[in-house]
Amino acid sequence: MSDQASPRGRAGDHPFDPGTGNLGPLDDAADTIDPVVLEIVRGTLASIEKEVEDAIGRTSRSPMIRDAHDYRAGIHDRHLRKLTGRSYSALVQPIVRDFPVEEMVPGDVFFHNDVYGSEGGIGHLPDLCITVPVFADPDPDDGDASLPVLAFVQAFGHHDDIGGAVPGSMPSDATSVFVEGLIVPPIKLWDAGVPNRAALTIMTRNSRMPDSLAGDLQAEASACLMGARRVAELFARYGTDVVEAAFDEIVATCARTYRREILSRIPDGSWTWEDYAEHDGVDEPRLHAQRITLTKTSDDTLPDGGGRLTIDFAGTSPQARGPINHVGDRADGNFLKKWLAPILRNLAETPERMAELDVNEGVVEFIDMRFPEPGTLLTPNFPAPTNARTFVILRLLGVLAGVLAKAVDGEMPADQETIRYTGVYGTRADGSSYLMREVLGGGSGGRPYADGEDTIHVVPDSRNLPTEFTESRFPFRVERLGLAIDSGGPGLHRGGLGYDKHVRMLVDASFMSIADRSILSCWGVRGGRAGRPFRVTIDPGGPDEREVDALADDAPVKAGELIRIQTTGGGGWGDPLERDPAAVARDVWWEKVSVDGAHDDYGVVFTDDLADVDVADLHDAPAVDHDGTAARRQAMRDERGEPSFFDRGPGFARLHPDGATQADVDTPADPTSGSGLAAVRRGLVGCDRRARRSGDPTHDGLTMLISTMQVQEAQHALMADLDGLADADLAAPSRCEGWTRGHVLSHVARNADALVNLCRWALTGDPTPMYPSQESRNADIAAGAERGIDEIVADLEATNERLLDAMGEVEGAVAVDPSVAARDLRLGDLETGRVVPARDLPWLRLQEVQVHHLDLDLGLRPQDWMPAWVAAGLPRVWRRMAGRLDDPPRLVVRGPTGDDVIDPAGSGATIVGTAPDLLVWLLGRSDADQRARLSVEGGGDLPALPAY
Repeated sequence: MSDQASPRGRAGDHPFDPGTGNLGPLDDAADTIDPVVLEIVRGTLASIEKEVEDAIGRTSRSPMIRDAHDYRAGIHDRHLRKLTGRSYSALVQPIVRDFPVEEMVPGDVFFHNDVYGSEGGIGHLPDLCITVPVFADPDPDDGDASLPVLAFVQAFGHHDDIGGAVPGSMPSDATSVFVEGLIVPPIKLWDAGVPNRAALTIMTRNSRMPDSLAGDLQAEASACLMGARRVAELFARYGTDVVEAAFDEIVATCARTYRREILSRIPDGSWTWEDYAEHDGVDEPRLHAQRITLTKTSDDTLPDGGGRLTIDFAGTSPQARGPINHVGDRADGNFLKKWLAPILRNLAETPERMAELDVNEGVVEFIDMRFPEPGTLLTPNFPAPTNARTFVILRLLGVLAGVLAKAVDGEMPADQETIRYTGVYGTRADGSSYLMREVLGGGSGGRPYADGEDTIHVVPDSRNLPTEFTESRFPFRVERLGLAIDSGGPGLHRGGLGYDKHVRMLVDASFMSIADRSILSCWGVRGGRAGRPFRVTIDPGGPDEREVDALADDAPVKAGELIRIQTTGGGGWGDPLERDPAAVARDVWWEKVSVDGAHDDYGVVFTDDLADVDVADLHDAPAVDHDGTAARRQAMRDERGEPSFFDRGPGFARLHPDGATQADVDTPADPTSGSGLAAVRRGLVGCDRRARRSGDPTHDGLTMLISTMQVQEAQHALMADLDGLADADLAAPSRCEGWTRGHVLSHVARNADALVNLCRWALTGDPTPMYPSQESRNADIAAGAERGIDEIVADLEATNERLLDAMGEVEGAVAVDPSVAARDLRLGDLETGRVVPARDLPWLRLQEVQVHHLDLDLGLRPQDWMPAWVAAGLPRVWRRMAGRLDDPPRLVVRGPTGDDVIDPAGSGATIVGTAPDLLVWLLGRSDADQRARLSVEGGGDLPALPAY
């Protein structure tokens, strides 16, 4: 059996190992190649790839290729490295494995669709792959007729029919690859320019659509031959050495860019997550798990910080009896690396930068993959069926997004499921047969900075079939093609909507569907909720209304009956109860959210009763009842409690053996997620990215982090490893230019509530926040009155010593320039500061402050030194505390001589001074070792514990 699986077997079993043999030189070509020439070469390759795809689209015959654009091209160098990043493509490895490069000649065209012999580049038999080698133009004075292969041009696409048990070659109940269609290992379809008529005849004879198959193959072969000529012209223009140096730099640039801009935003650590296919077409629906353990490591000896990712698929379910398996473990996962890498682009600085990042062979350099033993969904044994492998390979995109969400505190989009095959086939009134299939997209997930997109397609440039074309060619009418209302997952940023398509058959027909996510939903993240699943209804509202299974080969449809197809909506991002009510009202007006959905999912109440109102008749968004909305949302919060980090939707509980609503890997604080220091870094990076994407220059990441209290959990973890505060592990993320470990520490210290909780964690080992609510704070005040202040001080003393020691050891802190000190401490201010050792900064000594305030507010004792920028936060703390006192004390800041007083508000009964005021006073002095003291003057009795 294993001998039939592949001419080569699994990775490493053949003298030519595509897992390593495809990596060419990655020298510093940028030092030797003209940058102008480099850009010309890069742009020419992208242009050639686009020209090849356009040629295929203009000359092919099948609706799937010509109209739906379910195909793609790629250009590879002689080292088998993919050079272009506009689209993904298959692999050249199986061609080079079976046909020696030195025996190839101009005019050769290679073909294959063998899943098990494709080194992982082909997922199911309907994907037919054409490969054409590129040769240099021969020198007429050179007597040697042999020409070296310089590159390869390749195209592959999903074709209408390649034989098998059912029309379309995708039997949903297949238990063997042999019933899925004709299997063709790598062959020469053209030999030195001469078409292989015998092979073409065999393939078309096995197809139910022979003419369109022959036309598509002709179109793809001709387009790739044209592309090969274009690439050869590039070599002729600049010479082999220059062009290959450009190839090296194109690949190396991709690797450097991802290491610098993407991997640097993932903290070192390890995280595990999984998601599921719901059925395989043979067995009853159940959870077929695909699991990823993602490990990020750094090595300063490697280029650009040396970031590497290891993706371990251990824990993935056994191979299915039905056709949802994917052969992913060949060539060391080379195809999967390039397939999954685009998900990493979501960590880019901005959406605009994300769109600029291409994926080529450079990503293979920093991704390692570890596969389980043969016999799983990703390592199936021949002849396991694979025609519905999209259930696995598409799910892996979501699994990687989910595990990254755990690593970066949810700063990833929610889930999307944007491809499924639906169609009809049968006989027309004139007796001729027909087959119509299309790939319908769905909604993408909500993003940290925006809603998801509606009705997108995962295949680059693919689309739904035009109504004008399908109605003129097939016996049905398209009565509606619109958005499926309420299908997007509710969230602070809503998930994108899926399709709502209505097709009325004019003759009896059979309906087919290859789709997933009909039970399980696209998950939401960071409090966002799951989207609506896929659904097909025949004769909705009629006497024979019935649901069709998502995996169906021949569901009967009578003439005159309507088929309603509703595709998946993307998951939501963030708590839907935090969404702007005006945005919800706009969604209602746009008919993306129903009135009931606004009330039930978002807690939005309108001033008018819209129960019997046609929203389409409204001239503007409905008016929001803000008081009613606030009350409704508070009631929903009280009933719901804290939202979960991941929301999988109701279908998960239906399939889970124990009826659980969450998987054991869904908690964001994974035991393998690294130290508390890494948790702090993740929070800082996530908030800073959100602030920058919002375009609000008044908020840096740390301000947002503190204001949203996301820092609290990170600080609890941080306290467990307080001795490491001064270690290099707390170095600021590269995106936060100018930040050092000192900034992290100072902002931690400036957040009074969080530091109290941090001390509680250290003293008791209890991670529960000391002040999670106003009621608990008041209770603590009452309890604290019975406890002597001396006992509290003694309890905190050891913690304070460790904290201050750690802060005192921090090197490389930033002193803010006095010219910018009048503004709040923000990222832009710190970037303009001068870098000096922390020990040379202004420090404040706390001498006359009543201990029961500052010990519990800041975790600091009298007589202790603290950095000036930490003291800058004291007025803010004092204002909050004094506001709760009947006769509040006055805060006065004096210099060493006692004659400098800040009292800009001129009030003796409330807090005076602000963080900028204090900094102006401190940094306006010429002596960097200036000392100051804080004193309390006036006021009445103070409570034993602060009431905030």
